[in-house]
Amino acid sequence: MKSCIRTFFYSVLVVVAALSAVTFTSCRSKCTAIACAHGGVCVEGTCNCPSGYQGPQCDTITRAKYAGATG
Repeated sequence: MKSCIRTFFYSVLVVVAALSAVTFTSCRSKCTAIACAHGGVCVEGTCNCPSGYQGPQCDTITRAKYAGATG
């Protein structure tokens, strides 16, 4: 009887550990390692930049790409 209870306890422990591992890895945010500059906001791993900024981390001023252009 003791071995049956012990086996049940270990089985429950393994299932809880597996579910915890799956939950932990699936709930991590895609924005954890992304830092958006100039007030940009990370959504699903991509920076949404405020007006006047662009680039992967909102680190480029939009007018800078036109600086020096003759029009």
